[in-house]
Amino acid sequence: MRLPVFMGKISYSLYFWHWPVYVFASYYMLDYIPVPIRIILMLLCVVLAIFSWKYIETPIRKKHILKDNNVLLKNIIIFSIIAASIGVLVILSKGASYRFDKNITTLADAPMSRDFNRIKVGEEEFWQIGKIQDIEKSNTMLIGDSHAIAIAPALDALAVESDKSGLLVASAGCFLSGQYLPEMRGLKKCTRRVEAAKILLKNIDNIEIVFLVARWEEKASGKWKKRKVQLNKEMMLRIQEAALIDFVKYVESLGKKAVLFAQVPQVFHGSRNIPSVLARINIHYKDLDMRPTLGQYQDQQNNIIPMLERVESQTNAEVIWPHKELCGDRYCEITDGKVSFYYDDDHLSIYGAERLKTLFEKYFK
Repeated sequence: MRLPVFMGKISYSLYFWHWPVYVFASYYMLDYIPVPIRIILMLLCVVLAIFSWKYIETPIRKKHILKDNNVLLKNIIIFSIIAASIGVLVILSKGASYRFDKNITTLADAPMSRDFNRIKVGEEEFWQIGKIQDIEKSNTMLIGDSHAIAIAPALDALAVESDKSGLLVASAGCFLSGQYLPEMRGLKKCTRRVEAAKILLKNIDNIEIVFLVARWEEKASGKWKKRKVQLNKEMMLRIQEAALIDFVKYVESLGKKAVLFAQVPQVFHGSRNIPSVLARINIHYKDLDMRPTLGQYQDQQNNIIPMLERVESQTNAEVIWPHKELCGDRYCEITDGKVSFYYDDDHLSIYGAERLKTLFEKYFK
């Protein structure tokens, strides 16, 4: 029992040290810490905890160090004031960002989307993009999951330039095939939203173009449960394709044009905070290249690209391929050196969305 008792004695110091050790390691290792390094860091925390317990924590607890409680209280108050003052200064200076070149802070700051005007139709809440006016005058509709929200700034900018307006019908994790799997947890809300979108499409004659955007690869992968039925990747792919074709045909039956937006290349890195990682690379590791390759994108999308092509061939829908704008012969760009095109590993930032504006221009003429 000696080891458990000893670990209990140093537990507070261990708790105190583990956070700064792992934070600094994560910072310099770009948020990806391999298991062997994690073990080394854990051992380092134990060593630091033993040291601070023996030479700091234990002596302070002894009465001859601080016999007077008033002295102890004064020291605690002074230390607290100093710590709080430093904290306030750090917050007011936004993490002391003045330490870095303005280009670095710009690179690290890449929001995913902007705050669009919210409107409520019945029980559902939507967003307006482009010119703010009555929803009956909307010319376009953007439907999908969080990736639709990410690409919305591109459509918003084009709608403003062409004096048009549109509706954004999106919710994280929602997808069209939810109507085929009503018993799946969390999809009832998605189904209601899709049905609400259908009603709006039917009632608003001015809408001419409907954009469908999602992380199609995720929706067609993994294992999902519908009651006692196990749905594998192949089954989900078929359901996703059927749902897309049905929805596109519904859009076309109303005399409107459907446009599918394929998935953007994913950044294969251990961190989801891509802007921060790019900024740190710019500071410490200028020669490090974390761009995904075109081959990686094609391998990841090896089932999705043919699926979208089949939907295109069986309907009058068109598919926008973002990788044709973001990727060259070998690599897919994630930054221009000034701003990050990505908010996280697979969502575009505002800058990334604006980079793809040209892919949508013909639909706003």
